[in-house]
Amino acid sequence: GGGVSVDISDSVEYLCVGGIAGINYGKITNNIHSGGEVSAYSGYYTNYAGGIAGINRGTITNCAHSGGEVSAYGGSLNNYAGGIAGINSDTITNCVNSGGVSASGSSRNYSGGIAGINYGKITNNVHNGGDVSSSGGSYNYAGGIAGNNGGTIINNAHSGGNVSVYDSSYQHYAGGIAGYNSKGNISNSCWAAGDLEAVGDGDKGPDA
Repeated sequence: GGGVSVDISDSVEYLCVGGIAGINYGKITNNIHSGGEVSAYSGYYTNYAGGIAGINRGTITNCAHSGGEVSAYGGSLNNYAGGIAGINSDTITNCVNSGGVSASGSSRNYSGGIAGINYGKITNNVHNGGDVSSSGGSYNYAGGIAGNNGGTIINNAHSGGNVSVYDSSYQHYAGGIAGYNSKGNISNSCWAAGDLEAVGDGDKGPDA
């Protein structure tokens, strides 16, 4: 039930935080991170935060993140936040996230109910309940499953939470499954409930 938080006040270039592992190159199976928040902030360039792993380069199977928000913010280049992984470049299967996800910073922000950005394969997962938002950057990406998808998304569902992007000085991308599908593949997936919202620079975001 405890939270995971890293703030090293600009003394390092990259921060990577996960409810189970900061970065995964192996296998994470049958694990739950319950209740606590997961946050990465004040990495000078890039922050990665995931309910299970900040970065996934292996396999995550039959895992859940429950309750606490996953957030990445303050990086001057990129902020990646995902309900299961901030960045996925391999495989996430049969996982559930019920917490909110947010990413914010001055450049590029990626938030997703399962992964902030996906280069690998996401199959048979559910994001249920929590809101997903990206804000403050030149580019903001938010999706019910992935903020940006360059891989494969099959048999996934987003239900209940809102997806929003706001306070961008350049471009917004929000979607029920993926905010931006960059030559990826999406099939047999469902946006069941929740609102989609994009608000331009100068307007306040939700609940601001």
